[in-house]
Amino acid sequence: VGKTCTLLRYIDDQFEEKSMTTLGVDFKSKIIDVDGEKVKMQVWDTAGQERFGNVTSSFYRTAAIVAIVYDVSKRDTFENLDTWITGIDRFADGVVTKIVLGNKSDKEHVVELSEVKEFLAKYGIDVCEISAKDGTGIDEAFQLAAKQALQCRKNSAPKGKQ
Repeated sequence: VGKTCTLLRYIDDQFEEKSMTTLGVDFKSKIIDVDGEKVKMQVWDTAGQERFGNVTSSFYRTAAIVAIVYDVSKRDTFENLDTWITGIDRFADGVVTKIVLGNKSDKEHVVELSEVKEFLAKYGIDVCEISAKDGTGIDEAFQLAAKQALQCRKNSAPKGKQ
């Protein structure tokens, strides 16, 4: 679906046509500005295959944000969103900001954005269409997720610690 390509585009502004399947996990970081506040985005790239489920789920415990990536040109990746969301809710400690990224927006859509928005409404999760290939929407999507996570943290902080 392009998780690794999304990470590389976001952090390094690079695109590799042929990227290797992630085995286990990898991470990169980037400091961004969110409404005048410096935020370190430590982005973990976890394997998407079920055989790595135990590894992936352990990272949900300490995550502030989880980005779920699907391929707009492959319906089955959209149909798996519910499984990913349920897994995150089961394994995350406390409140985690979730965002869905519809990758490969430069390709012909098999899944329309309106359908994804309708599906995600029950979860209160935003969706952004992106293209790791040409960079469309990548920075905006991560900026939105960072804003939501910061707001969530401020709302859940004890009074006086905001």
